[in-house]
Amino acid sequence: MVLAAFVPTSTPSPAGGRMTGSTISIRPLDLHSASAAEWAAFHQFRRIRHADSCRDEPLLPDAAVEASRRKRSHYWQHVGWAAWEDTGGGERIVGYIHADLPDVNHPEMASNGNQMFVHGSVCKEFRRRGIGTRLLGKVGTLAATAGRSLVTSTTEQEDGHAFLRHFGGEEKMRYEENHLRLDRVDWTMVERWYAALPADLSLTTYAGRVPMTAFERMLPAINAMIADIPRDRMSIPVIENSASMIEDWYARIGQQDGRHHLLALTDANGELAAMADLLWFPDTPDRAGHNLMGVRRDRRGQGLGKAIKAAALLHVRKSLPTVELMTTGNNQVNAPTLAINRQLGFFTQRSGGFYEIAADALPRG
Repeated sequence: MVLAAFVPTSTPSPAGGRMTGSTISIRPLDLHSASAAEWAAFHQFRRIRHADSCRDEPLLPDAAVEASRRKRSHYWQHVGWAAWEDTGGGERIVGYIHADLPDVNHPEMASNGNQMFVHGSVCKEFRRRGIGTRLLGKVGTLAATAGRSLVTSTTEQEDGHAFLRHFGGEEKMRYEENHLRLDRVDWTMVERWYAALPADLSLTTYAGRVPMTAFERMLPAINAMIADIPRDRMSIPVIENSASMIEDWYARIGQQDGRHHLLALTDANGELAAMADLLWFPDTPDRAGHNLMGVRRDRRGQGLGKAIKAAALLHVRKSLPTVELMTTGNNQVNAPTLAINRQLGFFTQRSGGFYEIAADALPRG
């Protein structure tokens, strides 16, 4: 439910970002309305980047990516630019960056009105030529025009860390992407965790999509759980989800026929005590993403984290038989969740850092 941001993985050139004898041009690229030729160039670029940095992960089909990127969000403004190389026989994309800006016309986004979130990358053979700096200059100009004072981004690669630090970025939190192979799970332990569920709680499972009436009833408790997730030194406020934001989110994942599964433990008053949710897409049938696991403050220390995590795994085994791998993201300061994950056998697939950068420290271009 939370957008993530990434940073260009290039480093500034010694010449201060100037290209020497280059045929590289930087132009806007709006993926919401891109032409067939622009999309073909973008797909070629993302395949190169996939081979560069995450060849062990599945490459999504072109149609799925287009369906997802063409769908506009009511709550976020998405602005992008591409670095194009003139090959003599045509052009190809060698770098891309986009910014996501919370739309402050919606009250839910007002607390993040000074923010923008950035994601971008440059092909390996084109790094250290100033392309990343030129792309970031577009973000700097946009930030000034839109009145945004803080940029948040992440990176997993060493040159990405160096790039962000060069522009005054400060790493505020470390995160991990963790994986669990279901054929290595100790299912006897999982069933024991679930069997220890307190007798005063009942489990409700929503498979495919949560009815909005049920979601609205749970949202205050879910937002409180999200706000309680340890975030180290991150300064940006947590955006509270509203019912209309959830509808917008469902519309976007629906473009890829995504299925949202939510497991809720409720007390005798019908109040949410703990929850866990999952995302599954038919384009990657062998894996499911575990989004959030939360326990209400007054019910902590009772084994509910283990119980709801166990319930989620048992649900996957029963209802999503094609799934072989669970994926999840965890902040490294979230010790309780990491401890549960480690006991289950989750391992770190990759790790990176969240950075915050003062927008006035960015280049302009």
